[in-house]
Amino acid sequence: MSRSPARSEVVARDLGDLQRMGSSMGRRDSSRIARVGDQIQRQLAQILATELADARVPAVTVSGVEVSRDLRNARVFLTPPAGSDPDTVLRAVNHAASFLRRRLGERVRMKYLPRLRFEYDVTLDRAERLAALLEQAKTTRGSGDIREGET
Repeated sequence: MSRSPARSEVVARDLGDLQRMGSSMGRRDSSRIARVGDQIQRQLAQILATELADARVPAVTVSGVEVSRDLRNARVFLTPPAGSDPDTVLRAVNHAASFLRRRLGERVRMKYLPRLRFEYDVTLDRAERLAALLEQAKTTRGSGDIREGET
């Protein structure tokens, strides 16, 4: 009489199969999500530049879009030009989100168009702060505060 595998062995084997399938499916899903994000980024940049007539929104840069796995939500990262108030720009753009989503829907064909949430992109600020810290460290080291051989 042959022994049938225990329930835990079957579940573990099935789970392993699902994980292997999921990893290859995940790559396809993530590349599709990235393509959707790129398309949304390009189209929103055009819409913001040509169709949004709001004095509070100067020529902003759409620096990135993160789309959720289910394609229902998108975080849109904006970089306002120097000299403009980021909070004012974000309030204005988030106020116009339904208009922007409608215009986006006219340009991008999807079963579900993601809900747009606009955020300030802090990447440039972080890069500037890091560059300033590196410059400060370089001048401190060059001024003789740290002697040769002492590290």
